[in-house]
Amino acid sequence: MTSPQPVDPVPAATMLLLRDEPEFQVLMVKRHHQIDFASGALVFPGGKPATGDDAAQWADHCAGWDTLEPTQRTLRIAAVREAYEEAGILLADKSDGSAFEGSCDPASRKAVEQGELAFLDVVREADVQLRLDRLSDFAR
Repeated sequence: MTSPQPVDPVPAATMLLLRDEPEFQVLMVKRHHQIDFASGALVFPGGKPATGDDAAQWADHCAGWDTLEPTQRTLRIAAVREAYEEAGILLADKSDGSAFEGSCDPASRKAVEQGELAFLDVVREADVQLRLDRLSDFAR
């Protein structure tokens, strides 16, 4: 009997979104039924970093950039991007510091997910800043 070969871990980030008002709620999404792994399962939005999640240009569009090391920046941007792709939620503040409460265009979400549109371009167009400093490590 042969032992299974160890698998190298792949960095990924998951977003656990909670709301207290008007009642306690936890956001989960349902995985597509045609996905090989855990199809149909309820999960938190998340996934591995995509091309561009580590771009230096994010520095101008993220609060808390200078307080985080590069791996944390990339993982937090990936988590925010995944929440955008999977749930249509853009966790950001407007340039005046107020919370962004705009709607997310389904076509843009799909284009970001398929790699046809850079998430950074979506953030630039919305004129918002990702609040990396408001995200917390919870577990590894």
